[in-house]
Amino acid sequence: MDRRITLLGVVHRDPQGEARLYSLLCRVKPQAVGLELAEPSVAARREHGEELKAKLGRSLRAAGRDDLALALERGERLPGVWGELAGALELPYELRAAQAWAGQSGAALALLDDPVAAAAAVARLTGELFEEENVRALLEEEARSPAPSPDPIAEQYALARGYLGNAQLFRYHFGAEERSSLEDRDAFVARGLEALCARFERVLYVAGWEHLIDGGLKTIGALWGERARRVLLVDALEEGEEGR
Repeated sequence: MDRRITLLGVVHRDPQGEARLYSLLCRVKPQAVGLELAEPSVAARREHGEELKAKLGRSLRAAGRDDLALALERGERLPGVWGELAGALELPYELRAAQAWAGQSGAALALLDDPVAAAAAVARLTGELFEEENVRALLEEEARSPAPSPDPIAEQYALARGYLGNAQLFRYHFGAEERSSLEDRDAFVARGLEALCARFERVLYVAGWEHLIDGGLKTIGALWGERARRVLLVDALEEGEEGR
């Protein structure tokens, strides 16, 4: 019996991500969905998301960016790093789409990321990240940086395709500390995936596209190798359209 899993690479905080992922889940009908997410991250967003959003807004106003603060209050998508920060306070679209599929189908849903690493990220999120001093520093860095891409999601998917086609360049995408963190987290995830695959025949694991690349790093893509199919979300959807 075929127990190969699908490793699905996504771009986090894609405004169309929830609809895209839910559409794919309804089509491929996995019996179990694993997510690159841990319970501390989910709990922090639920418990502190609105409070931290208000804190970010106050810091932006104090730094003279009433325009960004107002857009944040209105729920508008913010540009560049501000969109990333605001998105970090919301429940990820991957979770919302997977919960909808699990509720509809009875599929299992598992949060597979390392909770220790997630707790460390939460500590920074609820700590100094949205303080006025840090927001001012980010604004100064933004002023020195090139203008953000007009379509950052498409740009990220294009970058992912490039690395999937030439994986040896991937190790240079990260610094040494980031590489070590990526490998440690994916080693933890691999154990959870093994457990899911022991119970279910059709397993889909959803993670940031970086985790799919086998470029000399021990990512989940490298650890599973030929036992898993690796595909990007937008490409999987296009394959479905072509097959109709």
